[in-house]
Amino acid sequence: MGEATEVKRCTEMEPLGSEPASEFRGCLFMWRFIFLLWKKIMLSLFHFPLILSQVLLPIFVAIYLGSILSGDLEVPSVKVKHSFASIPRGRFLLFNPKNESTVSTLVMRVMHKYPQIEVLVFRSENVKLFWPMDWPWVVGAVVIKEVASNGMGAVAKEIEYLFPRYVFHSDLLMMQVVSDVYFMSGGLKMSVGFEMRLRKEKYDRSDFVLAPFIMMLTHILITSSFTIIPAEEQNSHFKHLQIMTGVSPCLYWFATLIYDIFVAFLVCLIVLFILFFFDWSFSFSFYLLAALYCVINLPLAYLVSTLLSTTGIAFLFLVIFQSLAFIPLFLADGMLQPPVRNFRCLL
Repeated sequence: MGEATEVKRCTEMEPLGSEPASEFRGCLFMWRFIFLLWKKIMLSLFHFPLILSQVLLPIFVAIYLGSILSGDLEVPSVKVKHSFASIPRGRFLLFNPKNESTVSTLVMRVMHKYPQIEVLVFRSENVKLFWPMDWPWVVGAVVIKEVASNGMGAVAKEIEYLFPRYVFHSDLLMMQVVSDVYFMSGGLKMSVGFEMRLRKEKYDRSDFVLAPFIMMLTHILITSSFTIIPAEEQNSHFKHLQIMTGVSPCLYWFATLIYDIFVAFLVCLIVLFILFFFDWSFSFSFYLLAALYCVINLPLAYLVSTLLSTTGIAFLFLVIFQSLAFIPLFLADGMLQPPVRNFRCLL
């Protein structure tokens, strides 16, 4: 009877919900949280497929891209002359609907220096209708338009220079033609040269198409790898055992999310440092976007790892899903880019 009274008295002195009990729960929460993080670290350190897809592969891709798209800094600058003289054969189009004489004469005088370039004159402004699609390819075009008259005989002219994107260094060709047209009038001759730095001996423009594709594939593999550990714990009932011992599902997923966010930011930071080492001019926003892409896909990775039965199926499903999602992005980028580069000036 006395023992029961003592127990009752102690219970009344420190009922549930008092400050010592709250401190105990908070301490227990932190210990469980630290234990879950430590468990994630230990599982990751001894999981080679996870290390390969999350760390080693992004580092290898960053080194590979940096090596193929960076040049030898010890190569000296070379001054080269880039003009239509470097093109063996082609066509140049002159659209002159109002039969303007001054600018058209200057353009014809400039193109007369390049006999291998055929000049075609059209009395129309419809570029799409008269643009030839056969060989020899069009290497440039000029459209002369009359904009307005001031009522005293002076007419403002708009000259539009068009250069196809498939022409190598089309921007430099545009600068060269514009310079010749406006600085070679009246017998004044001018030699235009451009300072170009040799980046590497074997230059391939396809590298600039390959680089974003490889970076996209790398981020797909990184985000898909976050399904491995949750799927393995789900299949082995290890997560169920943790929950049965008192770890709440919210605490389990919160610890998993915090750890995966840390890994995503760390890997993206390593990749950014490697690209900076190869003199890539990336801003800090690129790092944030790359890390943000990995972070926003974490809930999807957790959902896939919970719904699908095996680790391999969950990983493969997320890879295919993200790859299919990127296809419209590349198609839209290609359709939104204009087929020619243009330059307008008003006289």
